Amino acid sequence: MADILGQDRTIRALRLALKDRAVAHAYLFYGPQGSGKKKLGSFFARALNCAVFPEGPCDSCHSCLRIAAGNHPDIHMVQPEGKSLKIHQVRQVKKLVSFSPRDARYHVFILDATATVTPEAANSLLKILEEPPANTVFIVLSENLETLPPTIVSRCQLFPLLRVSANELLGLLENSGLDGQQKELAVSLAEGIPGRALEAANGNWQELFTEAFSLLNMLPQCSSISALAGKLAEKKDIDVFIDIFITLLRDLLVLKLTGEREALVCGVRFAEFEELSHKWDAGMARRALEAFIVLQDNLRSPVNVRLAMEQALRCIGV
Repeated sequence: MADILGQDRTIRALRLALKDRAVAHAYLFYGPQGSGKKKLGSFFARALNCAVFPEGPCDSCHSCLRIAAGNHPDIHMVQPEGKSLKIHQVRQVKKLVSFSPRDARYHVFILDATATVTPEAANSLLKILEEPPANTVFIVLSENLETLPPTIVSRCQLFPLLRVSANELLGLLENSGLDGQQKELAVSLAEGIPGRALEAANGNWQELFTEAFSLLNMLPQCSSISALAGKLAEKKDIDVFIDIFITLLRDLLVLKLTGEREALVCGVRFAEFEELSHKWDAGMARRALEAFIVLQDNLRSPVNVRLAMEQALRCIGV
């Protein structure tokens, strides 16, 4: 599958299961955001119900087209409400599971658990997985296995989505319209994740990178932490901004400790990093990195963003 970059081994394993008529009742695809979990889930749902089973998906039969369009009555995508899958969503799945598939070979439920699953929802889901109905396949998507109860993980076949090479990402961005340095920067920021590379190429990541670099440049001389926190908290893409800022902090700390360009994620901007490093000492860079990693984790839960940002900035000790 050309649109699921770098996951050939997983696709071969899934195709083999189809060929051998050895389809399991539950699969867990896990990997970073942008690694292709939803695409892989859709691929497998189409393959399970393709008219040319087990050779599919053909992506041209009635079943494949309906699944790709998101309007097949027997294929259900369950998205988290807010930051988690909730009990009433799993109860709805349980209700639908009780019916046989109408038009499909397999009833497929794709559960997006990339955030978290409430304890009540997890217990309810576990009961379904323990007694799966015939001709029903569950596909659970997660960024990190640690966010899921071990009891759910143990009842699924696990498939990690691997990071891909820089050359593969450069190929992905071949027709992006970026110049050479912009492509290199996009690939660096993507850290092996295709979705991030495309976002870096098509979104405002280049602009956010410039803003994050500016923050690194001015932070050592910042005189008003509260005002800065308020300004940063208003950013529309604050999660992406913080992700980029953490990458820059990591590079800054590595440069302070090793001085090696090859060790940097964003080595393409080495000269700017070298100039910037004169304003930071290693201790401050380490504190900043630790504080923003904590901030990134905190923002996955409902919090006051401005206060969380201010706390992170004050932890740096500027």
